[in-house]
Amino acid sequence: ESLISTNQAIEEASQAGFVTANGTGLSLNGQPYQFSFANQYYLFYKSQTMVDEILQDSLALGLNAIRTWFFCDGMYKEGVSFQPAPGIYDESGFRNMDYLIYKASQSNLKLIIPFVNNWDDFGGINQYVKWLLGASPSYGEHDLFFTDPTIKGLFKDYINHFLNRVNTYTGIAYKNDPTILTWELANEPRAYTDSSGTILNPWIDEMAQYIKEIDSNHMVSAGIEGWYGYNSGVDFVSSQLSPYVDIATFHLFPDYYGLSSDQALQWIKDRAYDAQNILNKPVYIGEFGKTVYR
Repeated sequence: ESLISTNQAIEEASQAGFVTANGTGLSLNGQPYQFSFANQYYLFYKSQTMVDEILQDSLALGLNAIRTWFFCDGMYKEGVSFQPAPGIYDESGFRNMDYLIYKASQSNLKLIIPFVNNWDDFGGINQYVKWLLGASPSYGEHDLFFTDPTIKGLFKDYINHFLNRVNTYTGIAYKNDPTILTWELANEPRAYTDSSGTILNPWIDEMAQYIKEIDSNHMVSAGIEGWYGYNSGVDFVSSQLSPYVDIATFHLFPDYYGLSSDQALQWIKDRAYDAQNILNKPVYIGEFGKTVYR
C-alpha cells in the first residue's frame, strides 16, 4: 500500500471521529487531540447504574477517556464472562460492553481497551496456556502464549469476534465505532524467558498487524509496562517499533519501583524523548499509581 493512500486513510479516519496518530501527535476531526483518563477495570461486570455513575464522575474530573478491561477468560466474574471456554463467547460480557460503549459515546468519552491480561486476574495469558496444556502452566510455560500456533489462533479468533461485534444498542460494529480510542494488545504483557525481544516483539508485530487487517480505523498500542533492556522480554523502544503499533505506552508506579520523585520524573522524560525522537510516535502513561499510607 502506498504512503499516499495510507496517509489518506488516516486523514479520513480522523475526519470521521476516530483518533489517529500523526507523527508524535494525535488528531481528531482534523484538529490536534489530547486525552486524560482513569483506569476502571471492573466496568464490564458491574451494573448499568454503576457504569453511569463512573462515566459521570469521569466527566466531573475533566477526563475524556477511560481505560477498562475487555476480557474475562475461563471464568465468570459476578455472573459475567467474555470467553468462559476456548472459542465460546458469552453474551453476558459483550452485552455489558455494548452498553458501556453506547453510554461512553453519549458522554463524549473514549475507551482504551486491552484484549487480555498478563496476570491471572480474569483468566489472563495463563488461562490460554492452561487450555492448551490441560494443566496450570509453570513460570516458563507462560510464554507459550506468544509462540504456540494454537494459542495464537485462539487469541486471533477472540480479537476477530471482538472487532466484528455489532453493538446491540447502536448497531455499530466495534471496529467502526469511534468511541474506541485505541486497542491494547494486552495489559502489561511479559515474556519471562525472553532476554532479547525475540519472543515478545514478533508477537506484538503479528497481533498488531492482524488487528489492522480487520480494523483500519483504530490505533493499536502494545500495552507494555515500558522497561528498558528486555526486562521480562520488554524494551520500551524495540517492543514498540512495529509499524502496526501507532501509539507508545508505559506504566509507572514510583513507590513499587523504588523511585524518588526526581527519578520518576526522569522515567517519564526518558520515554517521552525516545517516543518522539526514536519511535516518532505519540506516547501515554497507561497506568500510574502512588502508594498512600493512612
